[in-house]
Amino acid sequence: MSVDERQVTTALKRYARDVSVTDDDLDRLHARVEERVHPSRRGDRSIRPWEVAVAACAVVALVLAATALWRTSRTQTLPAVPVPTPSTAPVSARDLVGAWMVDEADSNGHVWYFTADGRWTTANTPAEHLDLAADLSAYSVEQGNIVVFESCRAVVDLDAEGRMSLTPQPIREACPWATGTARPFVRLSPASPAGRALLRHPFVYASQPPTPVDSVADLVGTWMLRGTGTMLVVTDLGQGRGQYVADDDGDAWSAPDERGTLTVGADGVTLHPTVRGDPDCAGVLGGLVTTRTTLLGPTLVPGCALLTGSDGSWFRMS
Repeated sequence: MSVDERQVTTALKRYARDVSVTDDDLDRLHARVEERVHPSRRGDRSIRPWEVAVAACAVVALVLAATALWRTSRTQTLPAVPVPTPSTAPVSARDLVGAWMVDEADSNGHVWYFTADGRWTTANTPAEHLDLAADLSAYSVEQGNIVVFESCRAVVDLDAEGRMSLTPQPIREACPWATGTARPFVRLSPASPAGRALLRHPFVYASQPPTPVDSVADLVGTWMLRGTGTMLVVTDLGQGRGQYVADDDGDAWSAPDERGTLTVGADGVTLHPTVRGDPDCAGVLGGLVTTRTTLLGPTLVPGCALLTGSDGSWFRMS
């Protein structure tokens, strides 16, 4: 029986086809067989064909044994790789519509707004909340839950409780709002389970001892009615009058559920609805108390569902 060296090489590759061995490994093994068949020292005896076959089989056995040890070593020293699963269901621009609180202590009271027509902006003062149109910018949501802003991109993740995270993608410019990690949000309006559970904004305001509300200045701010999705924004018009907007579906700046003016007197805060006013909300909010971070209203306008929450208390957003 004769043995062809090409058959040896072919056999090596055939037997090693399904094991993790590189071409370099095969070349080294083939070189060893070559050395056995054609020894470099002239004085060596010639190798019989059956010895070549034995050598080839031995090399293949070594390949298989080395591979088995390599696999065993990997199994023992490396953790199992989890099976990849989709991180979240597909997200569309409709899923983002509303007002979102930045859920971080260093947020400076910022609230993000996403509109139904594919625009967004942020606000952290009462005046900004009432005049968002000038600062709105376009955005879109692409396949893979990628939110494309004007200057950057981010992966969005939503859960059923009303929480969202935006993770900047370092593809183009860095997102100007990026903090280096995923930024967390809670949907405020329309109401979400996570939003209803909020007791205060994580941005730290210095509380003060409770005092009765006796001027418009005590009310100026952006407030959330606890346990609801209702936002109340109050600005000072001067001369003892204020402007207010109340809304529970995230579009207070463009289509508020309630808009009007207010005054503060001995009886309390008197509301004067002027736009989309609920007649039942025209009245006096008596007994309001403020701690700067909260508004407590033991006596609310009877029948005014928009301004009546689970306990009649508000917490400040900005």
